[in-house]
Amino acid sequence: MFTRNWTLKVSALGIAVLLWFSVRVEAPGRQTLTVPVRVDLSDPEWVMDGDPEPATVEIRFSGESGDLARLIAERPTILVPVDDVQGSDTTVVVRNQWVRMQDRPGLRVEDIQPATVALRFEPVDRTSLPVAWRLEGQLPDTLALRAWPRPEPGEVRVTGRRSLLSERDSIRLEPLDLTGVSTSGPRAMRVDTARVSGLQVLPMSVDLNVQVERREERDVEGVPVSLDREVAELFQEVPSTWTVQLSGAPSRIRPVQPGTLRLVPLVDLDNLPEPGEEIGVPFRLEGLPEFVRGTPTPSEVVLVVAEPGEGSP
Repeated sequence: MFTRNWTLKVSALGIAVLLWFSVRVEAPGRQTLTVPVRVDLSDPEWVMDGDPEPATVEIRFSGESGDLARLIAERPTILVPVDDVQGSDTTVVVRNQWVRMQDRPGLRVEDIQPATVALRFEPVDRTSLPVAWRLEGQLPDTLALRAWPRPEPGEVRVTGRRSLLSERDSIRLEPLDLTGVSTSGPRAMRVDTARVSGLQVLPMSVDLNVQVERREERDVEGVPVSLDREVAELFQEVPSTWTVQLSGAPSRIRPVQPGTLRLVPLVDLDNLPEPGEEIGVPFRLEGLPEFVRGTPTPSEVVLVVAEPGEGSP
């Protein structure tokens, strides 16, 4: 039983190999094989645009039967050398010397069909593109950004097929996790390789300069309260100013003046209570500098709905 199983396995392997090469035994001393076509492109200004057409050719070999039998297992190929591309579409005549197989003086290539293959090429472009950085996570509560991170260098050199480069306006870096930032300084960030497939990027690493300061809080009094006159007349009295608590980098919050901020009460006109009743109205804070948090103190103003004709001037 063991011998029989091994005999079956060896037979199946032999049949599979024969089918893979589409072998046709035409006459004693001759065999035709289906052989894949490969391209050896050494012109740096071009890349292949798809596979050769056709991707395989039929080659008729002649020689001693032993050499022909071994040829099947060697898996010969056609390797088309291309040193200087003259245009996007090229048709080449397949030459016998392009057949790659083990050196067997007794084997000869009698015929190759089809005799020509079509090759398509695409130009290679080179350009500089800006890097696009990303932030994720949050800084520790004790720190605040002073400015947006600055990449050095701000651009990278990119080389690749024209169709790929035409779709790009920047090269993305891997995200910087702010949770691990404790001091100012450069962080080496690599190019996101998953997004540059088929392109060559130099350099592959960029320093992202992060600027942070110890977080500080500051109360700004006298921030103007802005409300449309028609809406203000619906209430007995609307305060003209309010206090805002700022939180952020000292270099950002210390220069802030009350007049650069504005508080807008967000009145829901469809849900006003009856005259004489109170309503708590939240604010929208406008004019905050970048990287600064602002909170009205208190966070909402309590307004009293006026009787008709008795509203705030």
